[in-house]
Amino acid sequence: MFPLAAFGLLLGGREALIRALLTSMAFTVAVAASVLNVMAREHIDTLNGAEPGSARTMSCAADGFANPGEYGARDFLVKANACIRERNHARAVFLLNQVLLNEPDHAVAYLNRGSIHLSLGKLDLALADFDRALKVQRGLAGAWYNRGITMMRLRHFESAIGDFSEAIRLKTDYASAYCNRGLARAQLGQIAEALSDYATALEKDTSLTYCHFNRGQLYLRIGEYEKSVTDFTKVIGDNVSDAIALTRRGQAHQALGRLSRAREDFRAALKLNPGLDSAKTGLADTTEKLP
Repeated sequence: MFPLAAFGLLLGGREALIRALLTSMAFTVAVAASVLNVMAREHIDTLNGAEPGSARTMSCAADGFANPGEYGARDFLVKANACIRERNHARAVFLLNQVLLNEPDHAVAYLNRGSIHLSLGKLDLALADFDRALKVQRGLAGAWYNRGITMMRLRHFESAIGDFSEAIRLKTDYASAYCNRGLARAQLGQIAEALSDYATALEKDTSLTYCHFNRGQLYLRIGEYEKSVTDFTKVIGDNVSDAIALTRRGQAHQALGRLSRAREDFRAALKLNPGLDSAKTGLADTTEKLP
């Protein structure tokens, strides 16, 4: 589930962010006597350097770019951002390559191209682009952030913490950076520091449902089941469509002895995802123990 969290918006203001929940990072936590296969959630920042207003209306279609030599880096960057929004990754990369042909030291183009590679799981290419962006512009908070995400996916958690910390130093209200630094710290067993980062992230941006998810999993791991229930309830909200969050909340209810509530959550999860093994196991366990 992945997730996948503000690139350096250098050409005229903040455009809309594409937020992706990435779930390609598998971790393991212990709950009571059982072992759960847990998927962490992360956020990749996208769409940097778009000219105000233009990216909202521009299409990714090839029209208007028949002769690339007539256009400058800004034109290609705005067009590339439209392609990113439309998930036309191949064309977005082509257009960003055109930016770099015109301006080989264009940090935002490296950053945005790296974000595409990252979203496609091409971690070596992503890391190379983020490094190039930072070589040109060390103060690009989004490059530090997305390099941190790359390090997380490579399981280089100490390096990820360093990258997220630099992103936070450059942009003190960077809620996603706090949240993902908390996730990296949790993987290293730095529980108090992780919980502090999660709390700061959610103070700065209450809409980070993936941060509630990750904190809920950490609470589940350390036996703070009531707090885990609270976080997963925030993830689920009024739209009960998250099978993993329902399963995790069910496991927290089960650990608290609330077997009827747990069974309800497991059943709801299986309606959404009939093949979810952890929900199947939870439902079997609670059904066996209930009258």
